[in-house]
Amino acid sequence: MRDWFRDSRWVWLIVLTVVIVICAEAIAVPAKRSDLLCATVGVVAVGFDVTRRQRQRRERAALASRLAAPSSDDIPADVIELIVADRKIQAIKRYREHTGAGLRDAKAVIDSVAPR
Repeated sequence: MRDWFRDSRWVWLIVLTVVIVICAEAIAVPAKRSDLLCATVGVVAVGFDVTRRQRQRRERAALASRLAAPSSDDIPADVIELIVADRKIQAIKRYREHTGAGLRDAKAVIDSVAPR
């Protein structure tokens, strides 16, 4: 699936374009109106299904990131004190000393715990 298609605004823009084309054809060929009505309902249903799946995918990703984030119980007390004192660089250094984590991982943990 293309990245631009993951955004629900693009999905609904495509659905709207298809519905406009179907309506224009229904005006031009009145005998096909019932068939085109079914096609319109189908296109809108597909749009709802795609956006529902996108929302579920985002919710699963958010849940996975919350579950992967360490709790404050896993972070040593002196690191939390440094975070509260707004000394994030020292907190990252101390966290790395305690856990042996890499710089990127330590920064991610401190940023996830630090108040914004």
